[in-house]
Amino acid sequence: MKKILYALCAMMMLAMTACHRDDNNPQGPANGGGTPQPDPIPTGEGIFNPDQKIETIAIDGQTSEQWVWTNGKLMMVENADGATSFEYNGWRVSEMTTILEGTPVDVEYAYDDNNKLATVDAYSGNMHAIGIVFNHNNAAGKISDMSLNINSTLLGLLSELIGNGGIPGFTKGMSKFSIENTDFNAHLTWEGDNVKRMILDGTVSINTTIDEASNLLSMMNIDSLGSFNLDSIISTFSFLLTDSNLLVTVQLADTTDYTYDSQNNPFYGYLGALDVTTFSANNAKTMRSSGTANISITAHTWLGNQAIPLPAYSIGSRSETYTYTYNNANFPLTVTVTDSDNASSVKQYTYKQ
Repeated sequence: MKKILYALCAMMMLAMTACHRDDNNPQGPANGGGTPQPDPIPTGEGIFNPDQKIETIAIDGQTSEQWVWTNGKLMMVENADGATSFEYNGWRVSEMTTILEGTPVDVEYAYDDNNKLATVDAYSGNMHAIGIVFNHNNAAGKISDMSLNINSTLLGLLSELIGNGGIPGFTKGMSKFSIENTDFNAHLTWEGDNVKRMILDGTVSINTTIDEASNLLSMMNIDSLGSFNLDSIISTFSFLLTDSNLLVTVQLADTTDYTYDSQNNPFYGYLGALDVTTFSANNAKTMRSSGTANISITAHTWLGNQAIPLPAYSIGSRSETYTYTYNNANFPLTVTVTDSDNASSVKQYTYKQ
């Protein structure tokens, strides 16, 4: 279950990377004559224009990404799996093309009349893979919450979204199950220009059978639910069952808290990464997350549909810490990422000169 939630959180990040700048569109001083001055670059959601622009990223000494800029705009990020490319409407990103598990994915960004991010839609071929709707109810006009619908067939791609650990077992075995509902909501709490808390909640509905239900719960890494035993509960009213089909409903709730440094985040406003460092103006120093899952099973009986509630399951906690070195412009040169298991890796950044 923990790995499933990590994957769903990662899907949310695909949209949240746009949620960073106030759209004040500053104007430069009037030119009273002489050499014409270039139009100032606006700011706002969907505009990625850091003072220092990443050129390469290395992980543990090995170059993993190369960033290609043209006339101040990020056009492409190249890595071993392929390339992510961007298209623009003026300075705002309008489209992104990337690769997930070897499959091309096209992402479209739409903005409202105030140049605030309104929707993000991702397509894989003719399939509408992800749809996100944004609300700006924050007092400062920042994104307060968003709703996310994930096409159930996309769950097979989630392992790439959460890094090398993936979600083995879950993605490998989920093809045998029919997934009906994957609707989620994320609620953001801001502190200045940084997101200090994200609350993610949502429901996954899975059609399975009595024979497959135990295997499904095993793939969810649910080792213990108190005194619950699916086989014994089903057997107590098996004479009432009209068929062997079951509906497993998983309601997830996860809270993630962040702290930050006071230095410049080179990913501020970047739309192409699923990483906590893209959320805010400053660099994340810590991430701590915990949550619960409520699971119920609905069986078809002669008396109608009967729900079998399970005890609440703790997803557990996870954390990461980030330790930086900086250049003279207060942008990170390196960051050491250490997770809950005390495993660590080092990222190194170079910038365009």
